[in-house]
Amino acid sequence: MRQVFKDPSYEAAWQRYRWRALAHLGALLGGFLSAALLAVMRGAVLGGPVAGLKYLGLSWFITLPITSYRVARWPCPRCGHPFHQRGEVALCTTPSCLHCGLPKWAASAHAP
Repeated sequence: MRQVFKDPSYEAAWQRYRWRALAHLGALLGGFLSAALLAVMRGAVLGGPVAGLKYLGLSWFITLPITSYRVARWPCPRCGHPFHQRGEVALCTTPSCLHCGLPKWAASAHAP
């Protein structure tokens, strides 16, 4: 049986990645849900346009690209280059670093 050594710095790095990914997902889904809720409120309560939709759209328009950028440019724990991005192309579903090949969720630099 092969023993796996866990590096605490890698675990901390993956935890930071997990938070960035959840923040992006929250911004994406939260914007849809908030817009739907405000649209229902507009029809049920006010019967007219809601000024809040403008501000929600503006905040969503600002937040979504920022969280997406932070996920795409997250540095690999092994090589320090962006894990999901090489050049201008970002592949956020890649199973390993596009620069050094470190597998996603690897516990140490000695992962295959």
